[in-house]
Amino acid sequence: MPSLRAFVFPSLLAAFLAIVGCGGTQPIIRATNPVGAEAHGVARVYVRSVDHNIFKFTVNNLSHEMFVVDRDAVVLRVFGDTRMRVAGGAGRTYMVQPGGSHDVNVKFDLTDVVPGVPMSVSFEHAINQGGNVMPVPPLEFIAE
Repeated sequence: MPSLRAFVFPSLLAAFLAIVGCGGTQPIIRATNPVGAEAHGVARVYVRSVDHNIFKFTVNNLSHEMFVVDRDAVVLRVFGDTRMRVAGGAGRTYMVQPGGSHDVNVKFDLTDVVPGVPMSVSFEHAINQGGNVMPVPPLEFIAE
C-alpha cells in the first residue's frame, strides 16, 4: 500500500504548478520594421533580435563626432504606458566613436503582454552628442 508521503508530495506539486501557471508561455516579440531607425544622419539603431524580454539592438554612429548611448533612457511603450528597463547587464552608458557601433541590450518587464499587443522601443532621449539629444524614431514591435 502506498505511503501517505507518496500521495501528498505529487498532490502538493500539482497544486503549486496550477497556482503559478506552469506551462504558460511568453509571447514572441517581432519587430514590424526590422530595418531600424535613423536620427538626422547622426545615429542609426538596428534591431538585432528579441530574446524573450531582452531587446537587442546595434547603434551606429554615422557622424564625425563621438556620442553617448544611455541604456537607462531607452524605454518601452505598451498599453499607453512608458516602461523603464529592468536593471542588469554590463554598463549603463556607452561611448560610440565616429563611424563606430555598439550593441545595446535592454530588458523589459513583459509579464502582462499577450499576443496581438503592439509596442515600441524609444531611443528618443538615449543618444546624446555634445549635449544634444538625437531623437531616433521609435522602433515598432508586436507580440505574437
